[in-house]
Amino acid sequence: MRDSRLRPRPMVEPISVVERGFFGSAGFYVRVGVLVVVALSLFGILGLRLWSLQMIQGRHYAHVAQAQSFRTILLPAPRASIFDRSGRLLVGTQGRLGVTADVATLGRVDSGGRWRPTPAGRVQLRRLARLARVPTWKLITRLRRSIRRSPYAPAMVLRSTNRALALYLEERASSFRGLQVVAVPERRYPQGRLGSEFLGLLGEVSAREFHEHRYRTAKPGQFVGQSGVEASYERLLDGGL
Repeated sequence: MRDSRLRPRPMVEPISVVERGFFGSAGFYVRVGVLVVVALSLFGILGLRLWSLQMIQGRHYAHVAQAQSFRTILLPAPRASIFDRSGRLLVGTQGRLGVTADVATLGRVDSGGRWRPTPAGRVQLRRLARLARVPTWKLITRLRRSIRRSPYAPAMVLRSTNRALALYLEERASSFRGLQVVAVPERRYPQGRLGSEFLGLLGEVSAREFHEHRYRTAKPGQFVGQSGVEASYERLLDGGL
């Protein structure tokens, strides 16, 4: 019979000794039961949330998704012509060249709702400002004003430009990303000054005129008749019936 004193001693002494099997103890099943209840509760809450999103709030989120899929963009339409009783054209509409900017390409709207150009966008605007001989700050001001009028439509930065600049920008469109040359409708008077006293003038709709009945369909920044025939027949000349 060997002497127990000759057995090698373990390097680490156990803290405690389990007298019964761990999986057979009552504490083990209590812990497992608690974990199962917690897991089932979490899955139940998640399931209720998904059911709420689908069944109760599903229609609301469907409308939100649809609203984000479609955007209303205001495009300027040609104003109707004015003729005399003999059919002679007194006032017509022709196209002029302008430059618009994609505000999403050239800048971002900050947390305060103010549009600010990105570094790359500011470089583009500075290049355009040098070519058009317009201060950069003025182009940025026009951009912000256009965003307030119609947030999703291209912003007008140059209402009128010469053909040479328009061709220069179109030939180098890849170098002027976010800028585009467009045709803008403009009034023309084939008879010169004939009838200028009663034909009237156009001007940007003011805050006061928004409350007037004849300008009820006007949009911010739109040009409307301010005097003469242009003002008297505003509804018809603007496309109303």
